[in-house]
Amino acid sequence: MVTPVKIVTVLFLKVCVVPCEFKLQGVLKMIKDIIPILTLFWSFWLWKVRCDSCEWVASLGLTYDLTPLQLTKGQQLQYYVVKDERYEDNATMSDQFVYKFNVCGKMLSVPSECKGSTFKWCQNIDLTTKTCSNEVALQGTGYAYQIRQTSSTSYVCHQLSNVHSNYTKLELLDPDEPAKGVVLIYKDGEWCDQYTTTKTYTHMKKTNREFRLRLECENNYYNIPDEEQVVENKCTYNVTMQSVYGCPTQCGIYGHSLCNGNGICSYDWTNKNAGCFCYWNRKGSTCEEESGAGEYLGVQPDRTKDKYMHTFQSLVSWHTDSGTDTASFVNVTYDYKLLHLAQGAYQTNDSVNPFLYYWNFLGTVPWSSLPISCQNAVNPCNVTKNPGCTNLGSNGETNGTAFQINRNNQNCNLLARGDVYSWNLYDSQHPARGVSFTYFDGGYCGNAHV
Repeated sequence: MVTPVKIVTVLFLKVCVVPCEFKLQGVLKMIKDIIPILTLFWSFWLWKVRCDSCEWVASLGLTYDLTPLQLTKGQQLQYYVVKDERYEDNATMSDQFVYKFNVCGKMLSVPSECKGSTFKWCQNIDLTTKTCSNEVALQGTGYAYQIRQTSSTSYVCHQLSNVHSNYTKLELLDPDEPAKGVVLIYKDGEWCDQYTTTKTYTHMKKTNREFRLRLECENNYYNIPDEEQVVENKCTYNVTMQSVYGCPTQCGIYGHSLCNGNGICSYDWTNKNAGCFCYWNRKGSTCEEESGAGEYLGVQPDRTKDKYMHTFQSLVSWHTDSGTDTASFVNVTYDYKLLHLAQGAYQTNDSVNPFLYYWNFLGTVPWSSLPISCQNAVNPCNVTKNPGCTNLGSNGETNGTAFQINRNNQNCNLLARGDVYSWNLYDSQHPARGVSFTYFDGGYCGNAHV
């Protein structure tokens, strides 16, 4: 006797959507064809994932999750509100710009100041003439709006996003430092072709508006967009904020603190993954465990300490396993020997002004790398010996560390001479984030009397 066997097909679907809006017709049709009776269940399940999830997997395998910042129905806030960088409490109304937006989702409702307004975006932009040949109405609620009050009861409103999710994307804040943060971009908002002039801002604008939320990875668990300023650049509106949600999820949160406040979130290019890099005496995926001094093996330099090495002693605090806060001093050593050039010099161009900079890292620039005019650069002034800073002479007898050259007339200024400099931590709260250098003893600047 053959026992009948009932074949059951189990379909597992995992949907990861950014933003929280997705066309499910194709998926639902497949489900209907396979399991008609479960269509309603799957529709509800997919809707739940769609509207509650705002995850993004970057090309390097990092995962970012902005879901906690998304405003949904039933929450206290209906939208985030931030102000333009030009906003002044006592300025005229024509200069006051306010921005309202949601994160990874449409506004829960159109702002009252924008109701009744008509918005159009350009589907076809002539890249040569910067003109629009086909303006189409934006029907529906957008993701972000700009509002300017023109009188006590009148407003001018612009929609900064499209109404469809396929005009929304996420990208890394800095591909060279993939754990540094993420940018949420709302593209193809209202067409922007007007000439705008305010007391601090003038330019021609011919493009679709765009809104960008730049989330920098920082140990700030409770920050939401509120006091951040908006910087406008040719119809692109940029908001920058520091948040733990700007960090990849591989860098864990422990006790409402990124890496337990006892490490930094970074990307490991060797192992191709992001994670918490713990300070001394700490371990674990979120630096939540005490490793014990006996387990710590400090990295020893391969040579005698010299001017290219510097050790900082920084006070670092963290949460202990028992739930209390504690702190201790941590030694952090930097070695920049490899950045020093034995021959030649670094060159840096000023993108705004006609200046070119020649400099070396913790060392002087050889004359062979400089224009001959730099031998006539003015020397520093010793105010004690020469109060009037007169008859200073030129720099021809001593090499310098940094020079500024005017590309228009080849005039050369000495910015630093010799080995007079100071080391400083880039971020004293996170001593492993890097250092900054200040070079001194530059040529006398007569205009500023320094």
